[in-house]
Amino acid sequence: MTEQQFISRHRDRWKAFEGYLQRGLRGHPDQLSELYIELIDDLSYARTHFQRSSLTQYLNQLAVAAHQQIYGTRRERKSRLISFFRSEVPIAFALAGRFFVYALVIFLAAAGLGWLSGTLDPEFFRLIAGDAYVNQTLENIKQGDPLAIYKDSGSAEMFYMISTNNVRVAFTTFILGVFGGLPTILLLLYNGMMIGAFVQFFFQQGLGGVALTTIFLHGSMELTAIVIAGGSGLMLGSAVLFPGTYSRSYYVVHQARQALKIIIGVTPFIIFAAIIESYITRFYQDLPGEIRLVIILGTFLVMIVYLFSAIKKTPHHE
Repeated sequence: MTEQQFISRHRDRWKAFEGYLQRGLRGHPDQLSELYIELIDDLSYARTHFQRSSLTQYLNQLAVAAHQQIYGTRRERKSRLISFFRSEVPIAFALAGRFFVYALVIFLAAAGLGWLSGTLDPEFFRLIAGDAYVNQTLENIKQGDPLAIYKDSGSAEMFYMISTNNVRVAFTTFILGVFGGLPTILLLLYNGMMIGAFVQFFFQQGLGGVALTTIFLHGSMELTAIVIAGGSGLMLGSAVLFPGTYSRSYYVVHQARQALKIIIGVTPFIIFAAIIESYITRFYQDLPGEIRLVIILGTFLVMIVYLFSAIKKTPHHE
């Protein structure tokens, strides 16, 4: 990208930020923070490619002037950690929204395929879950406790295994995006097909409602996090394959930073889902359907409201 192309692409954003500075940074703090972060990215790019240009001096002066006004006051009000989760994660999510739509479409399509495969071949779920799991579940159904699998180990042990595994899967799904997004797509397909086949299997046994309201006690957050991790991986893969007018190395690093914010931001939800699965899901038979529904909708709503909280106040640009 030439210097003139770079200026044309981002001039309006820089001028908007200048206006905020002249007005004493009156505006929404989340939007100002995101503009500042992107200004630093632009400065880094300019230092690399236009080191001796007056543009680099201009951006540096703008960044220095902004830093004191933004972070000099924000540090007094809130810690960096609170600022990260309160502002940076939702904004990063809003700016990358289309990748999560792609991931959701892939996941739901795979779930539908898993359901269809299980309908056409009653043994399909065995291929996905294994004979041991299916045989044990069928025995549990005979014993009147179809999802006793959630009681096989102690709550603390189960929490440790589930939380560490799910966090590992989320980060792996994101990191594998560096290979053009293909491994990420495959993981989304696998997880989607597994969920579809799992639910269809229980419907075959006449226990579809029980299965849905049980696995989604924790699954509302867990599955949403899988889709978000997939979207982050696709975001990284897109940067590798389609850097546009940016240099590939710069754009990959930039997008990886934004995607990593999102993965870190959803990690507490993954851990909270593991808490529910380990300490609450095992008591599914004692929980009235209404209570299960409240937990499912409540946890899902909290996660979605948090992630979508920045969309209306985020500047729209590429």
